[in-house]
Amino acid sequence: MIKKLFPFSLPEYLKVLCCYVAFFAISYFFSFIARASVSDANVLGMTAEKAILASLLILAAIIINFLAYTFATMLAYMIAVKKKFQIRMWPKYILSLIILTLIFLIPFLFAIRLAIDNNPASTTVFIIVLIIALHFLNLTFLFVALTGKTFQGIRKGFWFGTVKIKHLIVPYLWFLAASIIFSGIMLLLKLEFVNLLVSGVLLSWAVLYVGRKVLSLQHGKK
Repeated sequence: MIKKLFPFSLPEYLKVLCCYVAFFAISYFFSFIARASVSDANVLGMTAEKAILASLLILAAIIINFLAYTFATMLAYMIAVKKKFQIRMWPKYILSLIILTLIFLIPFLFAIRLAIDNNPASTTVFIIVLIIALHFLNLTFLFVALTGKTFQGIRKGFWFGTVKIKHLIVPYLWFLAASIIFSGIMLLLKLEFVNLLVSGVLLSWAVLYVGRKVLSLQHGKK
């Protein structure tokens, strides 16, 4: 039972966890600087120069977070599919995330529009779109790591996520159970960064668990 829940070694898990912890640390640091600059500008008076500086800091934080996320994700998924690190894979993950963002932009905008209109279904629609986006995002990143190609990874990710979704029902049920438990823990913890670390613990397990499930199915097909 334990081996089925954790089909990976402790060193592998710690490596993936370090990838996400490093990303969360970078994201938290630069987001804190951006928020602090905006807050100071509001307190001291929002002059044109301060508004421009605050905007530049926010833009820089977004770009840095994006680059840090794609790099950490690349490392995590390369570990999940047992591939060696190759820096040439980084642009492929950047492009993959941009394409997937564009694909799911309209559904997210639709959910936001429902929220603006105070539609009671807005929350449900947003959660459904988010779950679907994360589902295909996870599989796309896995197949980009496996194939080494952006568009082939996206195509296989969407194919596997629809045609072979029955193989992921049990992993997703385990992920749901773990998410409920970790959500309860996060509600008790009021510290923002600690909550991020807890999220990293669960995310790292999910990446490796689903990744190894996909690998086993790929090997079985051969």
